[in-house]
Parts: sequence; C-alpha cells; structure tokens
Amino acid sequence: MRKKFFSVILALVVVVSLISINVYATSKDGIMIDKLLRTEIEPLNVNELRALNAGKDICIKTIEEDLSNLQNDESFYTVNVDTDDISLMASEKVIDKSLTDSDGSQSVRFDLTSDMTYYKVWIDNTSSRKYNVTITYKTSTGDVIEEFTVDAGKRVTKYYEGKVGLFSSKTRYVNITSTDGSALSGTIAVRIASTLGELQ
Repeated sequence: MRKKFFSVILALVVVVSLISINVYATSKDGIMIDKLLRTEIEPLNVNELRALNAGKDICIKTIEEDLSNLQNDESFYTVNVDTDDISLMASEKVIDKSLTDSDGSQSVRFDLTSDMTYYKVWIDNTSSRKYNVTITYKTSTGDVIEEFTVDAGKRVTKYYEGKVGLFSSKTRYVNITSTDGSALSGTIAVRIASTLGELQ
C-alpha cells in the first residue's frame, strides 16, 4: 500500500514538472527562453471602434478639459513632492520604426539587458493584407518564441517575459512578412523593462 502511495506521488511530481517546463519556449541547445504573458488586438479604424461600441459615438475628453474641471473644483490642490527618494520606472523604447519594405518582408533586431528582461512588441498593420509575424531567439532564423498574424487594419500587442542569463542570448528579432509578398505598410515598436508593470 505504501509503495503504491509513493508511486502516485512520484507520478504527480513528474506531471507538474512537465507542465512547468513547457511554460517557456526552449532553444535548440535546451536553454529556456521567453514566455508570452498577454496578447491585445485592437482595430486601427475609427469606424470599427464605433462598431465594437454598439454604434455609439466615442467620447474623448482631452487632458486639458480634465485639468480644467479639477481646477474649478474646490477640493483641487497642489502638492510639492521631494523627488530625491523616488526611483524612476526602468523602461526603454528600443524600437520605433516604419514598415516599408517593398518586398513584403522585414526583420527588426533588439536586445534585452540583464536588468530589463520584460518586453512589449506592438505592430500596426495599415495595409490591406494580413501579416505573418515571428519572434525569434538570437537570429532572424533562430528558434521561434512565438508565431502569430496581424490582420489588415489591426494593431497586435504582445507582452513577454524574457530569459537572460549566462548561457542565454539577449538578442531577439521580430520578423514581419505580408501573406502575398506585397509591400509592407505600418509601424513596429518595442519597449523593454525590468517588470511587466513598467510596460503598461
């Protein structure tokens, strides 16, 4: 009976271990690389936004209007803050480029750092064609971290937790290809940070 009990426990440990190992992508040399944390997809076209909002007009209030309302409120006041003890959030926009390749294929390289291992990739597709996208490790033809598509007129935003260490490369590539080989049109941006919250 005791032997059977230990066998069950061992089986559970193996299953849990397999689940945890498969959370991260793994390179050919067995090094765990990056984990996808979140995906956001949004239309770039205002009419599509209205359709998502059940046909209602979108109300946009400017910052100036908000500040004006606050200043007219009797409870509004200002506070002087000593910034010497405030630590600034560590994030950096490392890529902000137009997608313009006439052959319909473009690769963009960026590097993580030992302190900034979280990264956000967002791609705007302003063409009339779908884009195939891969995030790769070390080179543009390296191990694939993730593969996804960006529909025409859409923005796709991806959040990742990168793995950087003694035996792991800091280099990543974003590779964008149009499905029919037509010229690319849009933008790509990448921001790196020390925590997920600093990417918001």
